[in-house]
Amino acid sequence: MARRPSRHAVKKLAVERCETETAQTFEKVFEVDLQNREGRLQTERHQVNLKAKYLKFTLLGGYAEFATVNRVSVVGAALDGDDGPDNATSSGGGH
Repeated sequence: MARRPSRHAVKKLAVERCETETAQTFEKVFEVDLQNREGRLQTERHQVNLKAKYLKFTLLGGYAEFATVNRVSVVGAALDGDDGPDNATSSGGGH
C-alpha cells in the first residue's frame, strides 16, 4: 500500500505563549485549521504582536496517523532588560 505525503499533513495547530521564567503556564495565542494540500508543502504565516519568553506549538490533529512540522520560524525583538540581541530570529526544523 503506497502512502502519499499529503496523508501526513497537519490538520489543526495551536500556538501558545508563556511570559514567565518557569514555562509552566501557557496562554493560547491562536488555533488554525490547515487545508490538506494533496502532497504539496503546507505553509502558514501569522503575524501577531505579543510578549513571550516561550512559545509552544501543539499539533491537535492530522490527516493521517502521523503528522509532522518541518520548520518553524519566529522573528521578533528583545525587550529592554532582556538578555539577547536587539533583534532576534529563531528557526527550528524537525526530522
